[in-house]
Amino acid sequence: MTDRYEHFDAVAHYASRTPEKVAIVEVATGRRFTYAELDRRARRLAGVLADAGVERGDRVALLAHNGVHNFDLQFAAGKTGVVTLPMNVRLAEHELETIARDGRPKALLYEQEFTQAAERLRDQAGVDTLIEIGPVDSTDGYEAALRSQPEDFAPAEVIHLDDLAALLYTSGTTGRPKAALLTYGMLQYNNLNCGLYGAVSSFSTHLVSVPLFHIGGLSVYSNPVLNAGGTVVIQRTFDAAQTLALISDPAIGVTHFLAVPAIYQALIDSPGFENADFSRLVMASVGGAPCPLPVLEVLAQRGIPVGQGFGMTETGGPVLTLDPGDAVRKIGSVGKPVLYARARVVGADGFDVAAGKAGELWLRGPGLTRGYWNDVESTTAAFADGWLRTGDVVRTDEDGYFYVVDRLKDMYISGGENVYPAEVERVIALLDGVVDSAVVGTPHEQWGEAGCAFVVVRDGHGLTADDVRAHCRAQLAPYKCPSRVELVDELPRNAQGKVQKARLRAALNAD
Repeated sequence: MTDRYEHFDAVAHYASRTPEKVAIVEVATGRRFTYAELDRRARRLAGVLADAGVERGDRVALLAHNGVHNFDLQFAAGKTGVVTLPMNVRLAEHELETIARDGRPKALLYEQEFTQAAERLRDQAGVDTLIEIGPVDSTDGYEAALRSQPEDFAPAEVIHLDDLAALLYTSGTTGRPKAALLTYGMLQYNNLNCGLYGAVSSFSTHLVSVPLFHIGGLSVYSNPVLNAGGTVVIQRTFDAAQTLALISDPAIGVTHFLAVPAIYQALIDSPGFENADFSRLVMASVGGAPCPLPVLEVLAQRGIPVGQGFGMTETGGPVLTLDPGDAVRKIGSVGKPVLYARARVVGADGFDVAAGKAGELWLRGPGLTRGYWNDVESTTAAFADGWLRTGDVVRTDEDGYFYVVDRLKDMYISGGENVYPAEVERVIALLDGVVDSAVVGTPHEQWGEAGCAFVVVRDGHGLTADDVRAHCRAQLAPYKCPSRVELVDELPRNAQGKVQKARLRAALNAD
């Protein structure tokens, strides 16, 4: 007997029950894969990896834009016990090499455009096997390798829920990226949490436009929809006009969608937004960064059911969620804990704070990571008595709804007062002509630190830095107002849409 619970393969399950149901649609190629076909592809890839000497526990990296290959690898791993290592395609080659040296993948699947990076990882980071994802009809590479394998690969060992499924490197807005350990149990609890919140069923169709190498792309709502026997429609990369057309198409029937605020803004600015048909959407979730109020208001005016919440790589998906019906009543809130999570607001003394007071968000539950790959120091620092310390400053209201105030590391102290840049950014977002903004603390001779606001202005708008300062003075306490305003063309963001404030601070320090 064992108290370890077995991992069950959702795709194999539906390949048996509903084999002809479409599981995956690749927009870029027009290919459609039933559950039976997806299961066969996963079995064949498992055979390819086994022939290459990849064994249980070995890492297999993927360097590619969104495609069916993401799920080929995920479900092949679930049959063999290999660990997936998705790589961010926006990283520089030396950054990819750093990750490869840390994660030590034995094999790498890569698209043709990343050939140079792949060869560097082979030569400099010891990756044994390279498999190129080329054209569908190629006579060598990934698709040919799949065709060469029998489709009856059978798992030799049982995979358990506490086994490692993936290494997901944090988005790295500051410092060296760390790899969160994702188990099959984590992913399954997210399927339950996210599926219940989003009313996911076998009739659901999720359009994934965000990168599948990040937790949001996988967990909201791709895996929950596949877990329920629904359909996932994959955009290789985001394209506003294409996204609106796909959502509007009744033949596709998109019911679920996730995007970062920058994508929603791009959709709103697109010429096709006004006439797009959002009537079939059950849930359009916002993730990756706080959504500006003006964006939420436009989406609400179009009758789009907007789901908001809070999650991170380390939580495997959202752990706080706000129902669309509360979007106006609880503006700015990220909601309450999901079913399989607990949350606290903890002060610097380690004790819970009262409602309305700011403190650090601590989380506990079966859907959270158990730590970081090869990083005992970061793992130890991240946990306190079984609670995950998120590094996010939050507060609750009298009804128990959570509100994100800011990141602890983004907070700065001006004249002895704590300043949370997110509060200042929300005020700046209300100013007509502002497309985007980010506030960081910078050394100040008199006050110790003061704010610098980087502001992106809409093309053709005459907004000036003085206008921004005047607006802030009218809305905020003096110590919260940025002493410096820089008008910029764009803000540096990672692939998940998060502003890379470390780069902004570095630019200021270089002046």
